[in-house]
Amino acid sequence: MNRKLPSLHLLHVFEAAGRHESFKLAANELHITPSAVSHQIKALEEQLGFQLFLRGNRKLALTEGGTAYHAVVGKTFTRLREGTRRVRRDYGSASLRINVLTSLGRRVIIPRLDSLQERVPGVSLHIETTEELVDFNIQDLDVAVRCGMGDWPGLVCDKLLDLVCTPVCSTQFHAKYKIDRLDFREQRLIHMAFFPQAWSIWSHYAGLGDIDAQKELWFDTYDACIDAAEQGLGLALALLPLEQASIDGGRLVAPIDQQVPVPQKMYTVYRPEHAERPEIKGFHDWLLEQFQVTATN
Repeated sequence: MNRKLPSLHLLHVFEAAGRHESFKLAANELHITPSAVSHQIKALEEQLGFQLFLRGNRKLALTEGGTAYHAVVGKTFTRLREGTRRVRRDYGSASLRINVLTSLGRRVIIPRLDSLQERVPGVSLHIETTEELVDFNIQDLDVAVRCGMGDWPGLVCDKLLDLVCTPVCSTQFHAKYKIDRLDFREQRLIHMAFFPQAWSIWSHYAGLGDIDAQKELWFDTYDACIDAAEQGLGLALALLPLEQASIDGGRLVAPIDQQVPVPQKMYTVYRPEHAERPEIKGFHDWLLEQFQVTATN
């Protein structure tokens, strides 16, 4: 009986390729080339003695055997990740891996990092900033801050705060154009490509009717929109209290006194088995305090 198992590296590549059903996407995740993924999958198929993927001209699909094996490998990697986290937490040095929105990291967390470190003394902090939704089943992650409806399956979602949006611009832009409720359409509006109707929703809620802006800028991330507003390129919609520190610090101005509620809320999210970890609760409570301090400034 052959008791030799395929290498962990080959299984890792297979797990990613099967999850994405794409050698290209797996290659991007693993930081190797699609050709390398293809060669390693072929090597694994030769070791196993059966085909894992059906390779079409434009589509890749798991075979029946590949689907069955991927379920086994996926569960094994999930257990391995969980076991590694548990043992590292119990026997290694204390650490907290945090994933946050880029804006939140730059404007709230990083400037006050010393204060956070005092709240969780002896804990090594690892902070990732991203605009994308991370997968707790894949990433080595303890806690994240997300904007949404609080309905992420398999995770505990502790509400941090409600959000509102309001137009913002730089102090120089405001001084130059003297913006008010009636003439904001004449200014350059900065749009978020992933939420193209945001300005229209804000305008209707504010009782200002339809928007027919003549000058527009489009960016693919929220953070890029705020950066553009800070650079004096136009009016952007900012989330409060996320950008309150920038307004208090004079980097941004809110020229129109009209805040519109946002359906999404801000949450800290983590795995249920980590609910009793004091450093996660410490991070959540510390973040709440930062927004309360910002709101009273």
